[in-house]
Amino acid sequence: MRVKVTKDTLDELLSAVIELIDDNQKSESTAKNFQVVCYPDSVVVYFLNYTNLLQSIPQIEEELQKESCASEKRIIFDRLTYMGNASNRYADGVFDGKHIVKDSLQDIFIPKESELRKRSVMFYKDKNLDNSILTKTQKRLIKMGCVL
Repeated sequence: MRVKVTKDTLDELLSAVIELIDDNQKSESTAKNFQVVCYPDSVVVYFLNYTNLLQSIPQIEEELQKESCASEKRIIFDRLTYMGNASNRYADGVFDGKHIVKDSLQDIFIPKESELRKRSVMFYKDKNLDNSILTKTQKRLIKMGCVL
């Protein structure tokens, strides 16, 4: 059985495919690579995939500007998803209300017993960590609520 396809039909089909591709690319580019969480004593930016801190600064600044808890504060960055459970996994920096002061960014050491690490495991426990450098064992420990 042969179906006759007109040029108009092909044009409509091609337009629909292009629109779907554009929509998919837009949703991927607007997907968040991080999440800002305000605690009573700190503000933490948790990374959700391989995207690193320096690549994300403009988006993080935009998000921090929306958060009243973050104005003119020290911000902690948990880079677990792209640094792994390394001693330099955490960083901090100053947010002046509009921008992250780049000269203030530094690696910090957070002891395993700290409240921050407990909060981190609770944050990551229910997250999809497939787009991270974590090993299967590390992912399983996090899902079980074990502090890394």
